[in-house]
Amino acid sequence: AIDELFNLWELQRKVDKLKGIPEPAISETIAKGGAGKQALLAGMKDPQVAQRIRETINDVFYEIYYNGLLGGKAIVRNTISNALRPFANMLETVAAVAADIPLSAGRKLYGAITGTPQVGRQYFTREVIHEAIGSWRGLQDGVRLALKVLKTGERYNIGYAATEKVRSAIPGVPGRVINWASTAMDMGDALFYPVLQQGYLHKIAYRITRLEKLKGAALLDRVAELKAAPNLKMMVEADKKAIEGLFREPNAFADVIMKVRDKRILGFEPLRLIVPFVKVPSNIPRYGLARSPLAIFNPKLIENLAKNNPEAAEQLGRWAIGSAIAATLATFVVQGNITGPPPRDKSERDRWYREGKQP
Repeated sequence: AIDELFNLWELQRKVDKLKGIPEPAISETIAKGGAGKQALLAGMKDPQVAQRIRETINDVFYEIYYNGLLGGKAIVRNTISNALRPFANMLETVAAVAADIPLSAGRKLYGAITGTPQVGRQYFTREVIHEAIGSWRGLQDGVRLALKVLKTGERYNIGYAATEKVRSAIPGVPGRVINWASTAMDMGDALFYPVLQQGYLHKIAYRITRLEKLKGAALLDRVAELKAAPNLKMMVEADKKAIEGLFREPNAFADVIMKVRDKRILGFEPLRLIVPFVKVPSNIPRYGLARSPLAIFNPKLIENLAKNNPEAAEQLGRWAIGSAIAATLATFVVQGNITGPPPRDKSERDRWYREGKQP
């Protein structure tokens, strides 16, 4: 173990030297091939060296720990969730179009009564076709990026929609092997981010052309133009939607928790053991709540309805699809078609099977 510590410390020493950090006094002894172990032990008495060693041990431990947590079922759940998201988005688009029809009629009637101008329809049926085409094209980009992550071990940076090199606490082949679960998660992000992003871009490109009152060849040309060269507003909104779809959107609450969790104590981060993951677990309930039966009481939705804001159609679409899925699952549970895993207690498990239930 002391040999491994010495190698890790020596590697960190070289990195720090490149950064211009002053080397500890024992570096000359090590550089000359002196008594390495003794030099390390002596150096550990130096507060700066000891701090670096503790931080290295901390980083190695959590690299192993996190990959252990991410392996197995977590990867399967993440992949299934990401794969279903584009289809859920298309269903929500259909629901938003359906909701916009009566809402736009209501706005028109309200405008006629009050004499105030109101916008017409803001969501259109063929949006879902363009969203499907965009998702398919995004999948092709996603496959290419996912294979790059697998080949290079680079991490997919969602904020920049590109891969980037990362410094592993465990270098070389051992690090690649240990980080297999993290690599698999990054591959999932790289695969599905372009799918969600391009799906939204293609959908909004068609919506813009319809709002511009274009028809025929002019409409098709304009759609092709926006798809090939989307404007900044479209790109920002598409990136936002893709990030939300992967549960990686900025979260003030999560930022506060992570700041406290990542606080080092003598070079270690003990709170990571208690709270290993923050952002995704905190974003999932927000995503689910916006699509639950309770979403109908969302103050923002009520405000948009009161102000005849067309965004209410999207909110109602999310509420309708989420509530329909929840009601379907609840029905299956009541009818006994969804039973969950069998009880762990042997007697309870035997009785469970005797009742004809299956996991």
